[in-house]
Amino acid sequence: MPEIWLNYGPTDVVLDVQAENLGEQFEDSSAALGPEGVAEKLGALDTSKPTEIVMLDATRAAGEAVTAVFAMCESRSAAFPKILAEKALIAEAKRLLPEGAEVSEFESGGQLRSRLAFVGEARLDGLFGYETVATRLLRRFGGERMGAAYAKRSGNSPRPGQDTACMDEARSFASQFEVTAIEVVGCADGIREIAVGNPSETAAAAKVMGKSRGGAAHRSIMISPGGGGDCATLSGALHSLWSCGGGVSGGGIAVLFAECGRGLGSEALQRFVEDRMTVERTKRPPVYMDGMEDLLYLSEARERVAIALVSTLPGLYAKKLGMVPLDSAKLALEHVLSKGPRQKIAIAADGARTLLGQ
Repeated sequence: MPEIWLNYGPTDVVLDVQAENLGEQFEDSSAALGPEGVAEKLGALDTSKPTEIVMLDATRAAGEAVTAVFAMCESRSAAFPKILAEKALIAEAKRLLPEGAEVSEFESGGQLRSRLAFVGEARLDGLFGYETVATRLLRRFGGERMGAAYAKRSGNSPRPGQDTACMDEARSFASQFEVTAIEVVGCADGIREIAVGNPSETAAAAKVMGKSRGGAAHRSIMISPGGGGDCATLSGALHSLWSCGGGVSGGGIAVLFAECGRGLGSEALQRFVEDRMTVERTKRPPVYMDGMEDLLYLSEARERVAIALVSTLPGLYAKKLGMVPLDSAKLALEHVLSKGPRQKIAIAADGARTLLGQ
């Protein structure tokens, strides 16, 4: 019996699938740049000025990028940069960096200072096409500009891996600021691509993930965000559903694995499960609220496929969102096979970087 390990958060979970039920497996076969390749790409970073590096992600690839910056500073006899991160990421960020590296909480006060360098791992994204440093700055600092980007979406279904008017808005917003982006595209063995510059320019590096994989649609698929995704919140994990859900045939089943230890992850999702938000309100909102697109996309997706969720979230939350709550990988397998014991189950173990059926 094959054992399939799926990332679930801090740990992995094992999925014991009978050989006759194991369908296509989508694994990352991209080649890593290696230390020399990463150092060459980072050569454009100006280390002569005091810099504060903001880690937007605590992933292996982001950690390797920051570690490479430390090595470059040492070789140039330059001062090491100050490392900042969101409070929830500090502990994990410290584990990824060289011994003795200090990580402080990022408190921007709403300002984008010129000495800031943002390190983020790019992912596929339903609204913008790709999640990049530029899109994340727009979400956090854009205010009404984020609402304008949301209004430019193409229809009410996700568009991962595509050029979008929403991304144009993000690049335009980022171009106004003299901040630096270290845009990282990860892979199973480290860093696949890296770019340094203004976030409006580095966003293009994410396009290496834009090639769709797989041919015929699958009756069922099990999805994990993988090492480059976000299993900490439902909002973060849903990126992988949008990028892989197109590989499921109509009437099929998509199962998302994500621990969601930090909860739902967006204001719109929280309000919806508390009966303070409707899907209809997300279509033409007077003001954008973080996570509105997730409610909209879930509503559209449920009309085509059944969605199940393996997480630690209260089952009531999943049910409110129209998903079947499941407590374990074993129950997830039983749930899928109850619809047909001989069916083949596709596995997307790195959903944040895998594009299917687009």
